[in-house]
Amino acid sequence: MIVSRTVEGIARQPELRGPLQMTMFIGVAVVEAIQLSQLLSHFMVILMSIDIWLWRSPVKPGLSPSFMFSKPTFSSTSKKVTFNDRLNDSL
Repeated sequence: MIVSRTVEGIARQPELRGPLQMTMFIGVAVVEAIQLSQLLSHFMVILMSIDIWLWRSPVKPGLSPSFMFSKPTFSSTSKKVTFNDRLNDSL
């Protein structure tokens, strides 16, 4: 859309080619910068959520780190673990 309007403007007034191209390149750069910043922020949110739930989960003494990645086992007497429980255990 930005490039097509610039081409139309250059076709109408060829003497304004330089300023029109400069404005087009600035507009394209701004649009790309916004998209890249959004992509970066999404990756940061994803990595932070992984960090909170996987890497900071408490590991009891005597258990290997692979314990965090094993399938959970549930029993009828198991207590529901909340985020606050994990936070208190890690402190």
